[in-house]
Amino acid sequence: MPKLPRNSGLVVNKSVLSVVYRSVVIIEKVRGARLEGPPAHTGARVRTETRRKLDLSYSQYVPRAFLFAWLITGSDSLSARLAVRGWRRSIGSMQDLRGPDVAEARVLRSVLSGAVRANLRRRWGAPGDLDGAWLRLPSRTRAALVLLYFDEFDPRHVADVLECSDATLESLRGRGLGYLRPHLAEGEEGRLKSWLTERAESAPAPPSESVRLRRSVNRRRLMTVGGIAVLAVLLAAGAVAGTRVALDRAENPPGQEDRDELVTADPELRNRVEELRNSCPEPKRFGRIPKKGELDAADVAVQFNKALVLDDKRTVQALSEPSAEPTYGTWASTGSNKGVAVTSVARISADDLFSVACGRRVTRRSLRVTMHDRNGTTSEGLAFFYLAHTNDGWRVWAADEPGA
Repeated sequence: MPKLPRNSGLVVNKSVLSVVYRSVVIIEKVRGARLEGPPAHTGARVRTETRRKLDLSYSQYVPRAFLFAWLITGSDSLSARLAVRGWRRSIGSMQDLRGPDVAEARVLRSVLSGAVRANLRRRWGAPGDLDGAWLRLPSRTRAALVLLYFDEFDPRHVADVLECSDATLESLRGRGLGYLRPHLAEGEEGRLKSWLTERAESAPAPPSESVRLRRSVNRRRLMTVGGIAVLAVLLAAGAVAGTRVALDRAENPPGQEDRDELVTADPELRNRVEELRNSCPEPKRFGRIPKKGELDAADVAVQFNKALVLDDKRTVQALSEPSAEPTYGTWASTGSNKGVAVTSVARISADDLFSVACGRRVTRRSLRVTMHDRNGTTSEGLAFFYLAHTNDGWRVWAADEPGA
């Protein structure tokens, strides 16, 4: 920058020059950033990063899970299948904030669960053969011994993997060592540790990752999401269809129009229905039919019939529904209280005249008690009593006779 004469009359402020300089620097940076463009995060780069993380996760957990499964089962194919399956099912917990030990515990736990389901226990083996005795142990016992003496995990960590208490883990360890003691020399724990180490050295190579494996993982995720979506659609469709059917049935009950036409066409039947409507009770007093309430309803009907025959007005008034009037002006009965038994206790059908006269709101919460002559004088039902359950107990709100 050229120097200005001292006496030129122009005063230069250093702070102004500093602001101008910073502005120029910022403008040049912005211009350069525009020319270079944003970082290229293309789809291929994202897929490559995802594949790299998947490979790293596979190499970190699957070989360890395979060796654990092979020491337990001794089967190459089963161990490979359990290791890969356990890794797949634990992918969601790989980024657990509690640390990698949690993810490893979930993988081992999944492997052990598969080994238990496989129930691979051999019942044979040469006498003194440690391999045969080892495979006779339960899978959980073998897993506990492997984690304690081969991996040398802390007992609390082993209990977390096996999802058991410290006492249960100690019981598994004691039973396992006690069963293997005849096949181990002195210093059984050290002998078991060296035997597991030798066995691990002879283990086959773990399954290698492949493109097919990665595709199967993605396919599993897509199938899960697709299954949930299909289930949600089916549930929504079923709810809509069920609502429509319920509304249609509420607006047009089955057979209601036919019954109304029949009543309208028959003058005698119409007059009878009109007469029954005068004796209908108030439905708001009725509650739901209690469980096993048929016996109580039958007892009340028998008492009510006996009171009518004996002209016991106090009992009749106590057992009748106060909001209902006697059917046809008087209560019907069997006419005798000797040799009378209850034929049936059933719910009232929609074709019953009382359902047409009083409505289904009344008869849905009522029972019909039919009585007959127990001595065989007649085979017909001698009387029908209609009862409902109220806050005061079972009450009779209608009574009818055959041919009335």
